[in-house]
Amino acid sequence: MILINVASAAVPAIIAIAVRRLLFADEEFKRRVLNAVCIILLFFNLARYAFNSIEQNRIKIPVEFSAVTYFVLPIIVLLKLDEMRPWGAYSGILAGGFYFLNGILHGNFMYADYKIQSIVISMLCHGALLFCGLLLISEKRYSQYAGWIITGGLVFSGIRTILLKEWFSGGRGIFIYELIFAYIPSKYLGKEIIPFYYLVLFFLLAVSIRIFFIFNSKTAKK
Repeated sequence: MILINVASAAVPAIIAIAVRRLLFADEEFKRRVLNAVCIILLFFNLARYAFNSIEQNRIKIPVEFSAVTYFVLPIIVLLKLDEMRPWGAYSGILAGGFYFLNGILHGNFMYADYKIQSIVISMLCHGALLFCGLLLISEKRYSQYAGWIITGGLVFSGIRTILLKEWFSGGRGIFIYELIFAYIPSKYLGKEIIPFYYLVLFFLLAVSIRIFFIFNSKTAKK
């Protein structure tokens, strides 16, 4: 399964090259490409979740950060919610970037039991998120006000996830719940580690927002 590690490195590299070439294209062409990718991403996942809901005889709700972003990012773009575009860019890059980084580091054993079809679909969807996020972050320089939009998006996402906890039987085994409720560190290091864990988590999120603005200032037009 070493191919998963290789693919996890190759896909974002190809996406970065494609985005870089698009930066020199005219604005109308870039808009059409972005809209096309968003339409495909949105309707593919609508169909996928509808099919899974029918198959499992239970409404399937997206809860993982990337799964929610499959819907939120295209809606922001297609409905031209300009104030929310920084959140679309941030969430797309965070979800797509983290997925491929995880695939590079741990893909050989984390996805070893997955069907090849599931792996391909997951890579394509996360690749679409990363592609759209990189296009959005390079379209213009965001004001510092965008930091509040991103922070609000993170807070809203966290609250929504917590409210849906019982729908997912307490969230055990689901990454976003493991992250929010510190299940893994408390299991291996004890509950005493939880305050420090949250400090580190908030610090990393703050750093990710700072890196987002640095990258935006380096790649976007004035």
